[in-house]
Amino acid sequence: MVIGRATAVLAALLLVTACANTHETTSRSVIGSMPAGTVVPWIDEPSAWPTSTPTPAPSGAPCVSDDLSATASVAARHLGISQEDAANVTVTNVGRRRCELTGTPVLLMRVGSRYESVATRTGVWSSGSVVVPASIGAGERAFVQIAKTLACNGGTGATTTAAGLALSIGRRRLPIPGLTLSGTCSGVFVSPWFTLAPEPRSALAGLTASIEAGTSVQRGRPLTYTVALTNTSDVAVVLDPCPVYGESIGKHMRLYLLNCASGDIAPHRTVRFAMMLDVPADLAPGDTVLGWQLIDPAGLQAQAIRHIDVAA
Repeated sequence: MVIGRATAVLAALLLVTACANTHETTSRSVIGSMPAGTVVPWIDEPSAWPTSTPTPAPSGAPCVSDDLSATASVAARHLGISQEDAANVTVTNVGRRRCELTGTPVLLMRVGSRYESVATRTGVWSSGSVVVPASIGAGERAFVQIAKTLACNGGTGATTTAAGLALSIGRRRLPIPGLTLSGTCSGVFVSPWFTLAPEPRSALAGLTASIEAGTSVQRGRPLTYTVALTNTSDVAVVLDPCPVYGESIGKHMRLYLLNCASGDIAPHRTVRFAMMLDVPADLAPGDTVLGWQLIDPAGLQAQAIRHIDVAA
């Protein structure tokens, strides 16, 4: 679909030119209560791509036997690269306190009636967004990735298996029932303990945007238009701090701060914001895409596009 392709192009432009700005900053206007239908004035306040510092998990004492479940379990399989037979193994904090699992656990394998240490390697760790060390509260889980590699001898060598596995934590042994890994390389790769970073949730996620603009623009002249932001959620969306927005026309884009003097957007209410965009003098004539979206550390929000004709 044309709209889908245009949205993808807009997102790529925003990521590549995140720090672009072209105007000097002016002071933000102050607006009190606004009657229905009022358009919030545009402000000339360039911005950069917003960033955030993740909040670290609270620390805890080292986990001991009474803190952890009696066995470990497989949370997911084949998490590694295509040449790995990998699994995320998890243990649960069954105690009443927060505790930490640090470093890389010792891996054991049952041989006959006893367990022996497995030759392990570290460094192949292809989990996604993770946090170390693994600080887990009551009922929370910690993970370790275990993998055998298939790449040795071009993947055609003798296959070895690792089964009857267990994790050694201090003096505690936690069996991993049902996990068997296969590969052509010797040893097993073991990651450090980690927890999964929570999926970022944007405070702006309840907003949708639409562009109200004419059907054509003149090259080398400012384009004035309006963006309508609608809160589709059942709670107010607080515009504090003022969010960053990106706007583009063709391949030209910039980042600005929204005039958020109105404070917030009430549930199921629409607020309109005036916009002004300098149309480049060298913009190719014909059909092009005017794009707009909010940007926060969690990603791109309230995306909108409108096709517009560039006069020759």
